[in-house]
Order: sequence, then C-alpha cells, then structure tokens
Amino acid sequence: MFNKLIEMVMSNPKLAKPMVSELVDQYKPLLYGIAEELFNIYKDYANNTEYFSTTATARKNQYDAYVNVGFSDEQSMSLVLNDAKKLEEKLNKLGSGIKSKK
Repeated sequence: MFNKLIEMVMSNPKLAKPMVSELVDQYKPLLYGIAEELFNIYKDYANNTEYFSTTATARKNQYDAYVNVGFSDEQSMSLVLNDAKKLEEKLNKLGSGIKSKK
C-alpha cells in the first residue's frame, strides 16, 4: 500500500492528498487504539509511587554519601545531578545503539 502511495506521488503528486486521506481514515481506529494503550502504560508508570520513591531514596542516599565524605551541600547536589545526567546520556546512547543495529 505504501509503495503504491510513493509511486502515485512520484507519478502524480496531486493524487497523494486523497490517497493519504484514505489511508488515515482506514487506519485511524487502529492508531487510536495503539495510542490509547500507550497512554494507559504511561498512566501506570506515572501512578507507580514505588518506582519514584525508590528513585528518590537512591538519589537521597547518594547525596548523603557525598555530604558524609566532606563535600558541601552544593557540591553534593551538583555531583548527584551530574551523575544522573551521565546515566541518562549512557542510556540514550545505549538505546540509539540498539536502534541502529535493527
């Protein structure tokens, strides 16, 4: 179907709009269903207080450890935030590496 659309666009760009409209109408219920399920997953994540409590506890313990070894409050917070940023960057890099291998 998509190959047909591309061929149509290449041969007659004016036919693309009605063809796209037809595809959207045809697949809209499926796309709405997928979007609804993804939103439900996000709601489950957002309402998972255990995950956020555990994450907060880990960050607080990390901060306390920096303070306990002699870093100032500001230095400790900066180190915690820097560590979190590095972790996020590593996870993003790992995720993009996985995507590029597919």
